[in-house]
Amino acid sequence: MRGSLWGWLMALFGFFGALFGQCTGPDGPPDPPPPTTVCEALSDAASVGDPLPSPAGPPDEAVVVDLDAPAGAANQELTGLVWNSGPSLDAIEGLRPSMIRVDGRLQDRSTGPGQLDVQPLLDKLTEIHSVGAEPLVILSYMPRWLGQPSADARNPGANPTRMGPYDMDAWEQVVHDVVLAVATAPEPARMFEAWNEPDLPTFWLDDDATFVEMATRTHRAVAAVEQETGLDLKVGGPSLAFAPNHSGARVAGYVERIKAEGLPFDFWSWHRYANFPFLGPDGNEGHLPDALYAILGRINPDATPLSYSQEIREARAHVDEVFAGTGLDPELYIDEWNVSGGGLDLRHDSAVGAAFDAAILIEMERAGLDRAAFYRATGSSGAGDWAIVHEDGTPKPAWWLFRAWDTMGGDLLAVTDDPAAGLFARATRSPEGCVQVLVANFVAAGGAAHTVDIDLEGALPASRCEASVASLDAASTTFELARPVPLAAGGSVALDVPAQSVQLLRVDC
Repeated sequence: MRGSLWGWLMALFGFFGALFGQCTGPDGPPDPPPPTTVCEALSDAASVGDPLPSPAGPPDEAVVVDLDAPAGAANQELTGLVWNSGPSLDAIEGLRPSMIRVDGRLQDRSTGPGQLDVQPLLDKLTEIHSVGAEPLVILSYMPRWLGQPSADARNPGANPTRMGPYDMDAWEQVVHDVVLAVATAPEPARMFEAWNEPDLPTFWLDDDATFVEMATRTHRAVAAVEQETGLDLKVGGPSLAFAPNHSGARVAGYVERIKAEGLPFDFWSWHRYANFPFLGPDGNEGHLPDALYAILGRINPDATPLSYSQEIREARAHVDEVFAGTGLDPELYIDEWNVSGGGLDLRHDSAVGAAFDAAILIEMERAGLDRAAFYRATGSSGAGDWAIVHEDGTPKPAWWLFRAWDTMGGDLLAVTDDPAAGLFARATRSPEGCVQVLVANFVAAGGAAHTVDIDLEGALPASRCEASVASLDAASTTFELARPVPLAAGGSVALDVPAQSVQLLRVDC
């Protein structure tokens, strides 16, 4: 079961019915509640503030939630994280991430023929399980003793850990032994990814044919462990840095070999940074010369969460076409994403980034993405870094967004919003009847505040209901404080929604 730091707060005398939270406990449904509903709070320290004042003017936007139109189960698999920096996961324990993607660091696990030390990886898996997440292990990079002869022969001076192996059988054996060790460990990993960003020279310096053979051997090794142990393992790729429907020889050859050999291909993965094709504007990550970064390091004024849903649908069509007739039906994973890549971005630290993130998550879910992993969990190096917490472990606004998403289980509800105006909404209803509405207002350039009428159409589960709102905006970087709002006759709430903000409406009935 997932661990939890979450507290219980009881609604008293009707007023405290406005406390926001889902009506389930951290480890399952609570005991039968007393007549006043008991809800889980977003934070142990959560409190109810002064009532929110009514908007000064009439609504100029509307979000309509159809309470009588369930739209499928809420996707709780989109709140994964990447862990490639930082010594521990203590700061994200309260998030209950669905998945944590971690590098197997095979270059360190195998330092010579017959030499294998998987204990550091097993220690990481134990920590991942301790925060309630499922590990996804990247089967990279190349052990130096396998890659150096290839570098000497084909690319003198190249980093041997980014080359293919000189002995494919030896590589397959290393992968087999690592997968066997971690898949059968007390705190196991059962998901594996063949390499990381092979379409970038940062991570692959060898030729296409060598990549195809190396990746095929990786899938073959995982399949062998699955057959030997009877465990249900997943293996996928190609973990692309760019477009998911990449049709270059490297990726196309990889897919064709997997199909030809009848090997498993359980998920199709790629990465997507919202500010692409530009890099984070507030400092060079260090992978590019400063002169090139000076050209690319800026805000993309046309960046939109809608690019995610479009790309996911394109990926689904591509994967369906590529694997047609094979019996394979890979899931879709975006297992690295954030506002910006390649450069620091101060929006990562603010409600502006959280609003972008919220809208992206909404579009991911709408387009049918199966899993996602946000880059990254911990290890912040300073302002504008990608981590979901600051250097001292203090949660960033995105942390609060992810925690709120975790509480929004149950059924999705049909929603009408206005993405063209930068207004994105998601609504859920828990089995106990708690209704939650997440509203993100984000436009990359020129965003505007709105007065939004949130109309809850249909039957609420009781005759008496109270609502509260928590905000991420320029004045509030946490969801700790919920403020009561009046729920009008017929079930509507009017809110002033600042530009680049996130609002979380909770109705406890």
